[in-house]
Amino acid sequence: MKYTAPITSPKTLDTSYDMVVIAPSDFQSSLQPLIDEKNTKGVKTTFKSVGDILNEYSGYDPPEQVKYFIKYAYDTWGIKYVMLVGGLKSHINAVDKDTKSAGWKAWWVPVRYVTLPNEDDEGCLCDLYYGCLYNATGGFDSWDSSGDGVYANWGWLGGMRDYFDMYPEVYVSRLPCTTVKEVNVVVNKILTYESTGPAAKPWYKTFIGIGGKTFAYYLGKPDGEYLCDLAYSYTKNAIPDLNQVKVYSTNRDTGGLVPTPQDITKAITQGAGFVDFEGHGAAYAWNTIWFDGDYPTDWCGGVNVYYFPLINNHDKLPVVVVGGCHNALYNITFIAALKDKLDDGKANQYFCAIPSVVCFSWGLVVKPRGGAIASTGCTGYGMGDEDNPVTLSGQLESNFFWEIGNNSVTNLATAHSQAISKYLNENSIQQIDAFVITNWALLGDPSLRFGGYSS
Repeated sequence: MKYTAPITSPKTLDTSYDMVVIAPSDFQSSLQPLIDEKNTKGVKTTFKSVGDILNEYSGYDPPEQVKYFIKYAYDTWGIKYVMLVGGLKSHINAVDKDTKSAGWKAWWVPVRYVTLPNEDDEGCLCDLYYGCLYNATGGFDSWDSSGDGVYANWGWLGGMRDYFDMYPEVYVSRLPCTTVKEVNVVVNKILTYESTGPAAKPWYKTFIGIGGKTFAYYLGKPDGEYLCDLAYSYTKNAIPDLNQVKVYSTNRDTGGLVPTPQDITKAITQGAGFVDFEGHGAAYAWNTIWFDGDYPTDWCGGVNVYYFPLINNHDKLPVVVVGGCHNALYNITFIAALKDKLDDGKANQYFCAIPSVVCFSWGLVVKPRGGAIASTGCTGYGMGDEDNPVTLSGQLESNFFWEIGNNSVTNLATAHSQAISKYLNENSIQQIDAFVITNWALLGDPSLRFGGYSS
């Protein structure tokens, strides 16, 4: 799959913005201090309510209406970033899908589900959809080229195959807040983080790698530990005096931190600029295998959302990349996850063996005191290759750090989106590639400046 620039040039008007915040009007007053501060920092930002979008723009369904507004904002204002603020309206119970390809009634901001089936994943949440505005011929890219109302279908025999472009024109992330209180938490975190630069954050020069043997050894190392070392080496190009903290399975017999709840929470409590988890996951948990163990029996222990209160890093907030399955599945609610578990014991819809009100990746960001400033994670299976960990999901995660260290990227969603573009440029795209690209979520402020702003 090769990218061809749109043949239609964006229109230009006197009004221009760098970022648009899309959220329900209920959240606007809580978001206004962040919008004001972004404008002060030179990131020209404006607000648009979901209600106004649905009243003013047409489309097949609410997610497409939102996408048409984003296209308008890109064409007329020249936006680079889109911040979606809003998740499910309840943590307790919700019907997250209204059709096979969309959810909106139970959501503050509509969601798109793509149809790229892989094992139990029939269709994953995908915010990349909102950023990919044009197809290769310059037309609006609906991601439903067949016109059958099933979006991004590649592999589901009940509908026609779709052809869609995955190169993002705008860089999108989501803060899937449920309540105004949660909006206040993340806004205050971002304002505090960006109020000072790296020089005022000695902890920012710490990189925490957390891993073990996901599947196999690679170049003499457990593959998860290899990916963490690679990510550190890339990031060190941008931060030459970066310190590496290894929370590795290979430390078990030689001393040092290992991937257990006690040591993971202890490491993050000290503060860090970046944390890289590389292993296995579920919606509520992350784990990995001992260096001398076998999958899927010899687990290190990992960590789950119920241990997050033990993370006491206060304002020393890292950007967290989470390699594993379903860690960013932000459509979970407690009762829906419980019913899923009780139905057949497999928990194969919400992937929560222990029901939770938040997923792992979002739980770190929305944690009131400490946790993370932003996170990535998969809304479906994280995929890898036993013969080479720098493939599929592992390649996307490595690309994120490559963009920071080798391409001088300084903002969150730029690193994430350009990591996707790099993947597309370097691979012949098959269905499994589209699967991992579309389910790789970004949770945070898309315009976030790594390390904050120096005064």
